[in-house]
Amino acid sequence: MDFLSFWINPVLVVGGGSLLWRFLVKRFDRIDLQFRDLNRQVAANGRSIARIEGRHEGHPAVLSAAE
Repeated sequence: MDFLSFWINPVLVVGGGSLLWRFLVKRFDRIDLQFRDLNRQVAANGRSIARIEGRHEGHPAVLSAAE
């Protein structure tokens, strides 16, 4: 019986650890995708606001005010 428990304990620990690792990796991948989508939305909204207010890349008023 000792021989069996000698092998079962490490198998259970490694198996449980690998399942937990897979769960956490999938969870962090989902969170990462959510943050990427959020960053895209924030950037798109920022560009839209800049266009509405007349401040965006290459705007002549901004270039002439800097000179």
